[in-house]
Amino acid sequence: MHDRYTDEGRSTMFKKYFGKTRLSHSITELVIPAAIKNCSHLFTRYDACKNSKNNEVNNTFVDILMSTTAAPTFFPPHKIGNKAFIDGVMYLNNPASTAYDEAIRYNVPKEKISVLSLGTGYYLPDPSNPDQYSNLLFWAQEQPKMMISAQEYETDCKMYRELKNRYQRWQVFFEEPIRFDDYGSIPNLLELGYQYIEELDCSDENPINTLVESFDLVKCFLV
Repeated sequence: MHDRYTDEGRSTMFKKYFGKTRLSHSITELVIPAAIKNCSHLFTRYDACKNSKNNEVNNTFVDILMSTTAAPTFFPPHKIGNKAFIDGVMYLNNPASTAYDEAIRYNVPKEKISVLSLGTGYYLPDPSNPDQYSNLLFWAQEQPKMMISAQEYETDCKMYRELKNRYQRWQVFFEEPIRFDDYGSIPNLLELGYQYIEELDCSDENPINTLVESFDLVKCFLV
């Protein structure tokens, strides 16, 4: 199976904005997931700063972004040295618990951690029976449906158990399938996002205010 696109466009854009900047140069903590072989891999500012002279740990943002956006079937794996990386979604579709674990590793008090996890949306062929499709990710029309919901479900359970209302997972559902590379749908996606936020804001429980009120110290961001 051939990859649909080459690396040229992404590489040019990342080099334009990030040049040779390395992860240790970031002014805030970053935890960026990718995947290598049969497991997840994290690029973290924390480790990069501790090993700033080791270029195998303190990678450039160009290499990191090329790795974390190398979606299978769309882009080829990105090589850093003798290692080949792909999109972290393969093992961390919802990386919220990974961010939480990293914050704990940085000695951030649990009560000062709040997490907002943003999903990328689901298409349900049969909205009246959503559970039937909760374990499917529609990468592309010709690709087999990939089982990833277990990781998402386990993450949600863990985070709600640990943080209660200081953890929120925002997810929208599509009436029609949207291809992974359908950039023409971006305006529609933005509109769906605005509608979702308005609905949350108008709800009786108003989860937006609940989350904002819990903010004290934000320590980790995930890409």
